[in-house]
Amino acid sequence: MNNSEKKIIIVPHCLMTRGFSSPYKNDMGEVLNVLVDSGTGVIQIPCPHLLLLRNIGPETECACTDYDSLFRLFPRKTVINIYSDSLSPFIMQAEDYKNHGFEVIGFIGIRGSSACDVKNATGRNVGGNGLYMRILKDELNKKGIHPNMANIDIRTIKSKVKRIKHE
Repeated sequence: MNNSEKKIIIVPHCLMTRGFSSPYKNDMGEVLNVLVDSGTGVIQIPCPHLLLLRNIGPETECACTDYDSLFRLFPRKTVINIYSDSLSPFIMQAEDYKNHGFEVIGFIGIRGSSACDVKNATGRNVGGNGLYMRILKDELNKKGIHPNMANIDIRTIKSKVKRIKHE
């Protein structure tokens, strides 16, 4: 395998897990086809929504169906710790790939997601990025990995994957 074939892209959980996130539930095949056609390897990161649900515990009643409501149940520092802990193995994996000649060329965000938007977070003010993706970016940067970032919606996934791959 030559170095031009050694490319990795990081994707959010909902893009590759059929039925998890209603806006994307019927488009998993298209997402996978674009990624396979691009010849790029994939690292799928955990769902920040599920991470927070796990941390409220089964004894807590929560009717949280949206991320913003769930996010407000925790102090910001707690959310940052939960997210950082969950991303740690993926940061190490990206660093391992880098050390073996791979390039982490980018990561995909979800336009409009408070957690996973890489450009314009909605909901709580988190400084221009979804908090989860901002932590991912900061941790990758600390390891000398500076991937491109692109938000997508399903209507634009093909052009976004191509943009990330060729920048």
